Amino acid sequence: MTKKLPLLLLLICSSIGICMAQTKLEVSVASSTDDAEELSATTSSDLELVDDATWNGTGQTVGIRFANITIPKGAIILDAFIEFEAKASNSEATNLEIRGELTDNSATFVNTPNNISSRATTSTVATWDDVEPWISGETYHTPSVADVVAEIINQDDWMSGNALSFIFEGTGVRNAKSADNDVAPKLTVVYLPVTMLDLNASDDAEELSATELNSTGLDAGDLDLNSSDLELVDDATWNGTGQTVGIRFNGLNIPQNAEILEAYIEFEAKASNSEVTNLMIYAENEDNAAAYVNSPNNISSRTKTTASTEWNEVEAWTSGEKYMTPDLSELINEVVGREGWASGNALSFIVEGSGVRNAKSTDNDVAPRLVVKFIPKAAVGIDASDDAEELSATELNSTGLDAGDLDLNSSDLELVDDATWNGTGQTVGIRF
Repeated sequence: MTKKLPLLLLLICSSIGICMAQTKLEVSVASSTDDAEELSATTSSDLELVDDATWNGTGQTVGIRFANITIPKGAIILDAFIEFEAKASNSEATNLEIRGELTDNSATFVNTPNNISSRATTSTVATWDDVEPWISGETYHTPSVADVVAEIINQDDWMSGNALSFIFEGTGVRNAKSADNDVAPKLTVVYLPVTMLDLNASDDAEELSATELNSTGLDAGDLDLNSSDLELVDDATWNGTGQTVGIRFNGLNIPQNAEILEAYIEFEAKASNSEVTNLMIYAENEDNAAAYVNSPNNISSRTKTTASTEWNEVEAWTSGEKYMTPDLSELINEVVGREGWASGNALSFIVEGSGVRNAKSTDNDVAPRLVVKFIPKAAVGIDASDDAEELSATELNSTGLDAGDLDLNSSDLELVDDATWNGTGQTVGIRF
């Protein structure tokens, strides 16, 4: 009888529970002007971190720049550190602080006064306290500077391929080789790329509430599919309150079970509104949301997600300005986690509440815009290539095998007692 081989499911997972292939970037200081000590020329053959006996000085500021950082904006930084090779042996008590330069593309260092210390720095600081003694020729690396890197690459204007710099301050000394010494400091970053989806609504609609009085002959529950605006959610045109608004986005290229990190809808205001407004937003809990049709209750009758997002005390809107909802990631996670969800399907949102904010619609050439930041999850299934059972000392075998012998051709795997041989505690091996 043919055995069904076990299946090994390999998940490449980060420390935050997201399963995906990680990317590792290693980049060394590329130029002699990309590491520098303030008060020195930019071409020193070593980097004193941070006291320099040559000048009988203490507490100099050291800058180290890395060019061509090919990390996309918004990537999740799992780990990052800088590696140095010691130029001299040092054991003095040394405590350092490491910041990043807070700019989207760091410039190389030039020999002008305060060219390192005058640079704006990140609010995030990595502390390197009680630095271990260094031995000349050995390599050492900083504690994690992941949060420093994350603050830099999450800036609005960061682009893959830009440069970033670190600034060291503190007390004590560790003498590291520099870019002028042929052993440049090296930055290692382990990260998860993040995918951004930016999509305009394909259609939207307003469903009249029971309070709305409409001169066009529509009844409560009927839909307005062609309105040039979306009243969220009271419509003065119909003297009504509390209508239900649907907004649908077609062609979401988000794979099933992707991890949604952040999501929001952006509206452009059609009118200025300042009334007290409190809204509740759901997603439609369907694999592939259908387009709206003008049949009664075609929005409110749709199944809502268990998750919802409150948008309370919505700020006053000014006509022509853009406004975004709170985070909608839980709603989208619920939908893309459905068994029948597939990349390219449509997803719609349902908005209810009280008050009014007047947004432009798909019929007004400024459709609501959905922005989603996500990470696809990766899993690889591999069939076992072979397996075996090793008989224990308690097993009585009529086939002539002894304790410790292997059965390589069993049609099953007893985990781990085998009644066929009246034995207990056999050892099972499975190879992939």
